[in-house]
Amino acid sequence: MKQDPGFLSAAVHLAPIVLFSFDPKGTFSVSDGKGLEILGLKPGEVVGQSVFDVYRDEPSVVENCRRALAGEEFTAISEVRALGLFWETHFVPVRGQGGAIESVVGVAVNVTERVREERRIQASNESLQALAARLRNVQEEERKRISREIHDELGQACAALKIDLSSLKQRLAGDGASPDAKVIEQLSGMLAVIDSTSQRIRDFAQELRPAELDDIGLGAALEWHVRRFEERTGIRCVLDVTRLSGVTSKEKETAIFRIAQEAMMNVARHAGARHLRIELARDDGRIVLVCDDDGTGIAPGKAADPRSLGIIGMRERALALGGTFEIGPAPQGGTRVRASA
Repeated sequence: MKQDPGFLSAAVHLAPIVLFSFDPKGTFSVSDGKGLEILGLKPGEVVGQSVFDVYRDEPSVVENCRRALAGEEFTAISEVRALGLFWETHFVPVRGQGGAIESVVGVAVNVTERVREERRIQASNESLQALAARLRNVQEEERKRISREIHDELGQACAALKIDLSSLKQRLAGDGASPDAKVIEQLSGMLAVIDSTSQRIRDFAQELRPAELDDIGLGAALEWHVRRFEERTGIRCVLDVTRLSGVTSKEKETAIFRIAQEAMMNVARHAGARHLRIELARDDGRIVLVCDDDGTGIAPGKAADPRSLGIIGMRERALALGGTFEIGPAPQGGTRVRASA
């Protein structure tokens, strides 16, 4: 079917686009399209002028024109700063029989509203990420406070109660009269309950926030958590911290510890694994965590599923500190989680 030239001409003058062409020196030979009105130009007004003169104060436009004259075909967004506009332009170098560039032709579309909306969305996302990071920090501080209060207040109360009951038991046993065996048995049972409660208080305080994380560091805190994880799940773990050295911020250590916690929880809940290897190392100033299990592996698409809140949380923790997060198949089967901060 033959194309009507009149239709093409009408489309050029109705659509908000700019068609242009310039020679190897950058001199415009074509400048047409309704989009010129947005630039304050008329069709053909810049023909005979150099693109480097017309847009000498617009570095992104000049740079893209130089790329096209160097022989590159590409699409890029240029900013016309004087007008606050953004144009998406496709540049096509046209070569002669000898291969030399004879001209560059292109079409530009005004995408200002799209760029502004993308920037608004990006700014909104950055604000949400900053808020999420702030909430995580507040949560960690609250965990630390509650953990210390539980350990100090309840732990001390249990210790005092144990001392009093032990003293009472000794006094009863030391009296001249024969003590009531049932009373002694009840006191022994109460002491056993206090011991058990004290241990649970210590465990609960540690689960909230391991004291080692603040007092000794990430390696010691993770060693404690791995031991507890093995006891609870029966999954055999190997922890390698031989390449973890130096001092880093508590914020980074906390982020990596929480990522490791979440990764281990996912292994226990979903992987069906028998073994788990965890490696902590320092690489170019960053802490790197690698967790490999020998379970069933992660289902395709699961890592990008918006309902996978645990994965989203791990990723956000890493990215908030300028790090990276990856989850996928482990080299020997199962799943690998790799994070850095």
